[in-house]
Amino acid sequence: MRFPDSNGFEVKRAVLPWLGEKYLTLQLILTNHRFQDIFTALVEDISANIASIPVESDAVQFMNSRLRRWQLFLERNGPDGLGEESQHGLYGELWVLT
Repeated sequence: MRFPDSNGFEVKRAVLPWLGEKYLTLQLILTNHRFQDIFTALVEDISANIASIPVESDAVQFMNSRLRRWQLFLERNGPDGLGEESQHGLYGELWVLT
């Protein structure tokens, strides 16, 4: 499986020993500290949802799809959030709703 490429993080495969056995693990690693707050939210989102998936292959598939979803979100909105024009539009919409 190919995980999405990113400027702020990477996914590495590593074999780790545990109790005399070797296990293949996936590591999500922050590569640009500028994105630490976004990375924290990403890791919390993935870990909160992946823990309840009993089948490893399903969990890996979930992680991959969740990373792609985050990547699409960040491509659309940028790492710094909404631009000034979008913020004004959102404020206007919220004001009308209230």
